[in-house]
Amino acid sequence: DVAAAAVTGAAPLCQVARGAAAPLDGAAGPMPWPDGDEVLEQLRAVEQCCRADGRPFDDVGFQLGPRGRTSRWCRPGEITLHDGHTPVMGALWSLVGTPSFEWELFRGVPSADDVKQGGLGDCWFLSSLAALAEFRGGRFVRVLFPGQQCASPAGAYLVRLCLGGRWRGVLIDDRLPCVGGGMYHTTLAYCATGRHQLWASLIEKAYAKACGSYERLIGGEASEALSVLTGWPCTLIAFSRGGFDAGILWATLISSRTAGFLMTCSTPPNVRAKVLEPSHVYSLVDVCEVTSKGQVHKLLKIRNPHARQRWDGAWSDTCPNWTPELRRQLAFPANGVPGVFFMRVEDFVQHFAHCTICRIRDGSWEEAREDLYIPGGDVACAAITLEVFETTECSLSLVQLEQRARHGAYSDQAEPSANMGLILVRVEPPGQAGRHGG
Repeated sequence: DVAAAAVTGAAPLCQVARGAAAPLDGAAGPMPWPDGDEVLEQLRAVEQCCRADGRPFDDVGFQLGPRGRTSRWCRPGEITLHDGHTPVMGALWSLVGTPSFEWELFRGVPSADDVKQGGLGDCWFLSSLAALAEFRGGRFVRVLFPGQQCASPAGAYLVRLCLGGRWRGVLIDDRLPCVGGGMYHTTLAYCATGRHQLWASLIEKAYAKACGSYERLIGGEASEALSVLTGWPCTLIAFSRGGFDAGILWATLISSRTAGFLMTCSTPPNVRAKVLEPSHVYSLVDVCEVTSKGQVHKLLKIRNPHARQRWDGAWSDTCPNWTPELRRQLAFPANGVPGVFFMRVEDFVQHFAHCTICRIRDGSWEEAREDLYIPGGDVACAAITLEVFETTECSLSLVQLEQRARHGAYSDQAEPSANMGLILVRVEPPGQAGRHGG
């Protein structure tokens, strides 16, 4: 299997990978990171300096004063209210035998319920992160922190993000924007991570640093978020686009489910159903065809971990179409599952604006990424030769640095945005005449 990606603005990166596509439920993790050892050495050097100086890491590369609703930047130990708990009270209760809580990078398996949006309009990013957390046991979230399992005593973290098609190690400290202080509790202003964890808040901060500020995370699409978080190409299918065909959509969703891809769906700003949240990203957990009362129904299983109301349309929790056998088959008890609902494909295309398919693969795939300069003008003159020895599945991508990231930590490495296209040409081996477009 081969994956290729072009990156960094008009100077894209090309990556090629070969290998057998094993089932995604194996133990293998995401793609290897060629420069990972070098970047991890940087993190260890920072930690060593902090131990020698007796001070936590202070990231001078991302220094922002209080703005908007944020009043101060605090380290985890300075936060006095989180997830309904107060560390200060915990310390007092420790006098009578109840230990005070401690912050952890991860506390068990990452969960979609852990990701809690704050006062920043980056639902598109955090909802995508929540969907990734519940995908394949959360292992694609854990690998965003290479070589890190516990909270850092130095307050230094390395977050692995795919920016412009290239894996980057974003080094950050653990100071997070907060509100409150003085006579009031200090609590996180933006993303909080449930169960006294840090991973979601730190991932949000790392992408904010890559983009230059938290404010640049406001507004976006799941396709961008999932590409940054996984490094894999994403397809956005807009239901309002000309030529949209619900039958083709259903076939695409079925094949994507079979391939084990990560899928999400998004509502429009003016969502029709009041029980659905506007401009929100939901996890598309499953698609299935079921028979009820002699009729075949095409259903989608959707999850919103932050749901405040239950879906009340066709195939809701109390819909009479549900039989005991169907409930057993789809693991959907009579009282429902919190945040989970089923919807007919006909209703789906009416209430949602688009869906995103992330073609995520496991470590049995190999990849290679290379810079490729794409000159301006009308005539393309950049090419890559891909030698194929047997029939194989191949993924080719051209990627530029995300527009919002052109103001951040890697802005000096981005060429102007280019209009890019890809033509695949088959060249016959020497001695065989003919050239065929593919």
